[in-house]
Amino acid sequence: MLSTALTDLHSRTVSWDDRLSPQLRRDWENLITACPHTPVFSYPDWLEMAVNAQVIKPCCLLTIYLGKHPIGIIPLHKRTYWTAEVCYPLSEDFPAMVIDPQAEELAWYGFMLWCKAYSRFGLLSLGRWRNCLQIEMVQQTAFETGLFPFTRRIEPDIWISFPESWAEYLASLNTDIRRNLQRREKQFRQDFGEGFAVDILTGNQITRERVDELITLHRQRWHGQRGSYFDHERNTDFYREITCWAAGKGYLVMPVLRLNGKTITLATIFHLPGQQIAYAHCMARDVEALPNNYSPGIVLFTHFFRWAIARGIKHVSMGIGTSYYKRLFGGREYQRSELFIARSRREARVLMKIDPAVYILQHLPVEMQMRFREYRDNAHHQ
Repeated sequence: MLSTALTDLHSRTVSWDDRLSPQLRRDWENLITACPHTPVFSYPDWLEMAVNAQVIKPCCLLTIYLGKHPIGIIPLHKRTYWTAEVCYPLSEDFPAMVIDPQAEELAWYGFMLWCKAYSRFGLLSLGRWRNCLQIEMVQQTAFETGLFPFTRRIEPDIWISFPESWAEYLASLNTDIRRNLQRREKQFRQDFGEGFAVDILTGNQITRERVDELITLHRQRWHGQRGSYFDHERNTDFYREITCWAAGKGYLVMPVLRLNGKTITLATIFHLPGQQIAYAHCMARDVEALPNNYSPGIVLFTHFFRWAIARGIKHVSMGIGTSYYKRLFGGREYQRSELFIARSRREARVLMKIDPAVYILQHLPVEMQMRFREYRDNAHHQ
């Protein structure tokens, strides 16, 4: 049976030309239909918008077929001359790829055969994973095709899981935390009365002006610090586009905390209707409006979690990082690993040392890159 399937297994590589062909888009959307847990970050629209905004630049789009049916679509882009990785249009948690769960093993086998025949990359990252069984399956498939797979532990992410009701969720927290949450909201109500409000915005309630508010407050908080998501104008343009697109589709939730009509803190949470998982992405706060002891972010998420439980959402991914507020809500830490494929053990050792340094140099400010070149040229002449 397997040998028969392998004879029907083939891959097709398409060079990226800014937009997906109608057929490839249909194939991608059909695969998403077959993958009920696919997050919104993996939608083809997301990848197209990221490319148009020049946030990423895919070098190729790999489609794996079983006969005439696509069972996997994996967009790749080059990190450095020797290395490549699966595209991450925005979230560090999920790459923009889709694999048919009913033919997952065959899809990865087809991918490894392509890697074996395609010699342009010495090291390829398949992204950040936390499913141990899935990692083992992909590693075993790589071994069977003569490739060398290995993992590198990276920063964990935090997930919060909910029972059936808000009362059950509160009961699952320890007494001190439960009292702490109640005390923080009580403080707002006592000090601000009817001027205190938290709204959960969805659909066309989320306007471009609300998104701009979030961007402005986020910049205010992280102004001048490299690594902030909005430290480059192309990222800002992309975020406006994808949030407005997601809101129009009903894929975005935005809780907003206001005092006397003024926005104090707000967040973006991506959630596909019918899925039991929501993904918290970006939170911003007016740091000059209130002293820290009010903790408006904690109050904001208290209201969102109550809203989420009432709508049957079972899990919220709080993303990477182990901030205090995530643990306060009973968040559970999940260790993640980045999965790599190399042609040999020796190639992996060499490229794992060289690639990070080259990648960092490529992303330094232009002024620093010029200084490094001057230093290199001077050292060469001496």
